[in-house]
Amino acid sequence: MKPNATRVLLAVALAAVVQWARTPVFATPRDRSRHVSRRRASDELSTLASFVQDPSFPAAVASAWSAVQTALTPAKDLVESLEKVRQFAETWSAQEAYAGKAAKTHADKLTKGIEQAVDAGNNVLIPIAQEADLPPEPIRGTPFEKLMFAVLQNTSVAGVYALHAEPGAGKSTAATLAALELKGRQPKDVIVLLQNDFERQLESFFCLSNVKYTAEITRPFFTSLKDKGIRVRLILDNVLDSSAIITQSGDRLRALARAANDNSHQIIVIVQSEAAAQAIGGLNGDTTRKGNQMPAELYRWSRQETVALLNSTNIQELLKKPLGDDAEAEDLNVLLAEALERSEIPDKYGRWRPRSTKRYIMTGDRPTAPLPIPG
Repeated sequence: MKPNATRVLLAVALAAVVQWARTPVFATPRDRSRHVSRRRASDELSTLASFVQDPSFPAAVASAWSAVQTALTPAKDLVESLEKVRQFAETWSAQEAYAGKAAKTHADKLTKGIEQAVDAGNNVLIPIAQEADLPPEPIRGTPFEKLMFAVLQNTSVAGVYALHAEPGAGKSTAATLAALELKGRQPKDVIVLLQNDFERQLESFFCLSNVKYTAEITRPFFTSLKDKGIRVRLILDNVLDSSAIITQSGDRLRALARAANDNSHQIIVIVQSEAAAQAIGGLNGDTTRKGNQMPAELYRWSRQETVALLNSTNIQELLKKPLGDDAEAEDLNVLLAEALERSEIPDKYGRWRPRSTKRYIMTGDRPTAPLPIPG
């Protein structure tokens, strides 16, 4: 990027943070000290300034998001669309499981199932549908959702690509929202979201009687899909978060990586620590990589996003309970302000994690500064 463009981007970023620091949202508690806000703004300015020195990556993420931002599907519609995803999942799981014989025949059956789904507009598959991962009023445009958009729309990414963010930062919701939003926008792409138990989910997606058959089916299946002009975007969410699991499942992940890379498919692995992302990125040469991204702390939620969470119906109901039926708007505003203030992460980055905010509202426990996550 040209120097002038870099200075412009930096100026915009700095101006945005300054404006954020000056903008009141709620009436804050009287004993709130002003120097905390100034310190937090200063820390964020420093972080942003150092990051914007290489603006090519944030510019790419911003560009990918802007391409869909003006025509985002209403959040309520995305939540309702999970029912159709669930129906597809039931149909998919009803297929006969492969038991070690006639691998090509099984791969052809899976390919036909994907073809029929794509023709019907069902190009998002969550084999064990996780409706609970989408709240009734999901917050859109969070930093991790924007990252997922950028990666899912990047046609140059093939093989395994590992991303990370802190526990409780809303990664699973962001991944689900991104998958559902892109449904139909890339009609020949099939987005598959596998969450939690790695081996169980592999059995479910590849329709296997035993996970040991993964490598036998992956390559003929991925090759057949490529021949049909269909591209797979496979998201592995919360399945490989420790070095022990990565070591145990390394051979299967390598087989997936090679088959995906050789057939231009994409596997995105979402984990909780940079160490885990680096371990995955180093598994199999160029076919497994740690993704380009911001530091994990910058995928926490902004003040504006956290305010939107606090104003959602479910959170409002939780806040109203201790106030009783005679609660007034002013009392609720005080609780909102306290929740916003007291659920902020107490480290140099500040900002919020949605799970920590909800936990504070439910239990009164304030978040602590995060400790390093074992790789």
